[in-house]
Amino acid sequence: MTVFLDSGSTCYELSKKIKLRDFSHLNVITQDLSIINYLKETSGINLIVLGGLLSNETNSMNGILTQLCLERLSADIAFLGASSISNDLKIFTPSENKILSKIEMVKNSKKSILIADSGKINNSNLYYVHDVKDFDLFITDQGLSSEFEKRLIESEIKYMKV
Repeated sequence: MTVFLDSGSTCYELSKKIKLRDFSHLNVITQDLSIINYLKETSGINLIVLGGLLSNETNSMNGILTQLCLERLSADIAFLGASSISNDLKIFTPSENKILSKIEMVKNSKKSILIADSGKINNSNLYYVHDVKDFDLFITDQGLSSEFEKRLIESEIKYMKV
């Protein structure tokens, strides 16, 4: 199995869960330096590191080189984080450099899963990336408001509170 792990704190937390599992063969593709350093010596995980311009702000590689790498790769599942999700179910990022990576990960995966804690909901940011409906599943925490949950149901978006 092959997974894309987006950069960011939420996907870093997911990498901790992945490390605890006993995989005989898992390919993890990421551009996040924290995830790379955390998983680099984990048995059963083949780590594929995406190149690109290193952003000290996000501790990850992004830009045209990252996009070119992602255009040539595919995954079974893409796990993406979100800096903010607006009331109208749009996903935003504060970094222009992250847009292309996020788009390519979703495009080149069989399934895509959005992971964001409820504190990122009902916010917006500078750069629009996706709609929540573009994902096969949205995973969030128990703090999800009933109003936002109603919007997800009305929009027929699959979601899970953990």
